[in-house]
Amino acid sequence: MRLLVPKSLLILVCLMACKDKGKVASEDNLISAALPSAGDFDAIYMLPESASLSAGRSVNFEVLGLLPYDNSKILNDLGTWTVSNPEILEVVDYPQGRIRALKAGEADVVFTFGEVTQTAHVVIADKTLDQLKPSLDTLTLDVENVAGVVVPFAASLVLHGLYSDGSVEDLSPDATWTCADPSLLACDGNGKFRALAIGTTDVTVKVLELVKTIPVTIVTHDPTFTTFQVTPSPLVIEKNTPKPFVISALYSNGQTEDITPSVALSWSNSSLIQVVGTSSKTVTGVTLGSGTVTLSWNSHDSTLAFKVIDPLVSVLTLESPVRNFNFAKGETERFYAKLTYNDGTVEDVSSLVSFESSDLTLINFEAGATYGTFQSLKAGTGILTARLGSMYTAHTITVSDARLLAIELSSVDSGPLGLNLTRTFVAKGRYSDDSLIIITTTSNWTIEDLGGNGAIVSNGVVRGTTQGNIRVKATFMGVTGSANLAVGAAVPLSIEIRPIPVMGSIYTVSRGSGNTQLTAWVTYSDSTVINRTTEVNWSYVIIGENFSFAGYVKNNTGEKGLLVPLANGYFRADATLSGVTGSRVIGVTP
Repeated sequence: MRLLVPKSLLILVCLMACKDKGKVASEDNLISAALPSAGDFDAIYMLPESASLSAGRSVNFEVLGLLPYDNSKILNDLGTWTVSNPEILEVVDYPQGRIRALKAGEADVVFTFGEVTQTAHVVIADKTLDQLKPSLDTLTLDVENVAGVVVPFAASLVLHGLYSDGSVEDLSPDATWTCADPSLLACDGNGKFRALAIGTTDVTVKVLELVKTIPVTIVTHDPTFTTFQVTPSPLVIEKNTPKPFVISALYSNGQTEDITPSVALSWSNSSLIQVVGTSSKTVTGVTLGSGTVTLSWNSHDSTLAFKVIDPLVSVLTLESPVRNFNFAKGETERFYAKLTYNDGTVEDVSSLVSFESSDLTLINFEAGATYGTFQSLKAGTGILTARLGSMYTAHTITVSDARLLAIELSSVDSGPLGLNLTRTFVAKGRYSDDSLIIITTTSNWTIEDLGGNGAIVSNGVVRGTTQGNIRVKATFMGVTGSANLAVGAAVPLSIEIRPIPVMGSIYTVSRGSGNTQLTAWVTYSDSTVINRTTEVNWSYVIIGENFSFAGYVKNNTGEKGLLVPLANGYFRADATLSGVTGSRVIGVTP
């Protein structure tokens, strides 16, 4: 049954909600905008209802009130929070209902809202917090000085608590983190920091009465030189065609600086090129050929290969020696770019060209592979282009569905297969995209004789019919996978203990009838049945409600299987051979 909102409360809310241009508020808006009392709620719950934690840890409780018209309200900041035992628990954040465990024991968290009281039971583990161990004993933040401004740098620490029982817990969110100098280092209260300026300071972390101080040093450095960047790149220079020649320095912070005027150039064959300009340079090819140029600047040196070409009398071609531009999904190919000169000579310029794929989701560079190696990613067609200066060549790439590369056979069972038994194999196809798909039912299964012609197979199920060695094969789409298998001797399948009861499953003997010989008949996988009384291992188990020692069965040589009745009751005789057990319940009567 729902409680009705007091009329005075609704009138007050209506006046507040409707004062703007005469708008009428809905029931939902009236309820959510009100400040109801405890009596206005259909029900009030505290979540969670209970908690278990260690000393020093904290937990947040939430009080939820259910209002009429399917509304609800969080009541954490409307009531008061207390604990039943302040020596065990403390309230650390009233609006959030955050409670901290102080020491081992049990206590209740109490929330009071008007005449309503909600409680939750908290159990604190029987161990004490002995030591605080931060992930770093000292913290050094290395920030970069870019144009005289320190770039803020984020870092974090993890605080572990070592307890008396040897356990370790992450106390990072439960600790109180304090930065000694907020102008240098900002703390977010959860072990995360942000360096704001250069200097030294401390971070103090506290849990209960344990305190740890971590020295912090914030230093800076100027960005460092990492490499040269040259335009054009690669350094392919066209004959009789001046091109801008720009050299930049790349720094550790990602910035670049044009250092063209101050770089010293040393050409291995200066007759091939002509460089003009000081503050800005152009480079022109004079004679066809190749060489190197060494860049020197501020104690940094780098040697680059260059080439002079004549696009008017040379032809650039693209080669796909293995795939011939036709891939299956997942396959790779290293492409080669060849430059043919007017005199018929051919040069491999693969390392100098830039490769471009028209669809990087179809074919893309293979990570970590030799330059010019691409991997096909999906079925479709695209264009691969190689550029050398102003020259370029392009070729259509066709990618088909993944190709079956190999078939792997496996079975959950191992070792020789017992005569006339079956073993199930699973065939998995490994494709060019590295996928592995079960193809057991679609494969063609055959047997290869390896000195024992006794087996038949169907859909991966092999039956050994004669002892010997065989090879199981699965073939699909022209690919064959195989596994060797030995067919061994017949193995025991079941054991029957005789005599067989005339009626039911219990063989009955009387105490006065004397000893009775039991026999163990083993049925093998080749359907033969053999008396193995003297070879099985005999044992017994007393059964029944009163566990009367009714009798036993002997296992010593010369008396194996001999049943000895002793008292009224029941026991079970067991015969075991090669992991197979047969049983018979024996009833002893007066």
